[in-house]
Amino acid sequence: MDRERLERIKAALEAYTDKVTSTSAAAKAALEQEGIYMKDGSLAPEYEEPAAA
Repeated sequence: MDRERLERIKAALEAYTDKVTSTSAAAKAALEQEGIYMKDGSLAPEYEEPAAA
């Protein structure tokens, strides 16, 4: 990957981060859209810690 492409990717990631962390509502929506949290506010099953034995 050339340096110019890497810089464009980095800038795009920074812009996305700024957008989704601009408000708490935007952050919550991003976490739901990315599948980390469910619409009801619970952690998605694949991110839950396994139950203690």
